Amino acid sequence: MSHGALSGHCGVIAREYGLGAQDVVLQFASMVVDTAIEQILPVLVQGGRLVLRPQELLQAADFLSFLKEKGDHCRRSPAGLSP
Repeated sequence: MSHGALSGHCGVIAREYGLGAQDVVLQFASMVVDTAIEQILPVLVQGGRLVLRPQELLQAADFLSFLKEKGDHCRRSPAGLSP
């Protein structure tokens, strides 16, 4: 993928989700899938903050506790795990 294509894709995703410098995005996809790039780059390009999910949080209950403990407003979270 060219730099221009990646830059354009990040811009589209940022616009679609309304991402800006004030936003926090939780990166929850496995790093070996394309979805991870879509979760990582757009918020960083916009100057926002990325929160990486610790690997040990594989159970839904542990994951939800992590979100509550962080107290961050994460713009995107896995479907079905919204508190």
